[in-house]
Amino acid sequence: MAEPINYDQYRLGTKDGEIKFGAIHADGETAAVKLTSGDAGDNGLPHYISLDKTGNSRTGRKGSTTVRCPGVFQVRAGDTVDSEESIPGVFIDAVSGDLVLSAQSGRIRIMAENIELIARGADGENGNVIIDANEKAIINGDQAVSITSEVSVVVRSENKTEIIGNSTLDVYGGLIEFIEGTSTIKGSKGIVPGLPGTLKELLTAIRNSLS
Repeated sequence: MAEPINYDQYRLGTKDGEIKFGAIHADGETAAVKLTSGDAGDNGLPHYISLDKTGNSRTGRKGSTTVRCPGVFQVRAGDTVDSEESIPGVFIDAVSGDLVLSAQSGRIRIMAENIELIARGADGENGNVIIDANEKAIINGDQAVSITSEVSVVVRSENKTEIIGNSTLDVYGGLIEFIEGTSTIKGSKGIVPGLPGTLKELLTAIRNSLS
């Protein structure tokens, strides 16, 4: 297949950089405007801004803007914005599709006076905040840490679980049941005569005997 040719391509540039209108990428797609640095650096990595004109619109190539730089990419804005009016200094809106922040070999740090993570799903399935770590998930609050749920709260560990109140530990519940692994067969004072403790203790004892 012959390589595409854009006879209307127009270029302005010097040894330091260039701007092309109708530039053709290596994959054959056309950029409406492409701004390129004349120095790719010692490592030869590309340095450009491209406003693409052609490609698959469903995958986002057509009409996309690509920024590629081998060095640091920095955005600093909002110097004159009135923060008391709740006007954002930087606003990023993914109208459709995901918003992805990726640091392949580094950390992602979010620093602010206050940080809010808000998930609002209207279909009954979305609206979740998920924190998944293959090592540790640590939450520190100098004043307080509060966890509230309208349905259920589950704290589970396959090994050790500690609940410590150095000053006061309050436990409230409409029905509170404590089951110790070494006494599940004997159980507590049962609510059903002849059964080892409560019904939940009995079910736990059966699961332990089968595992």
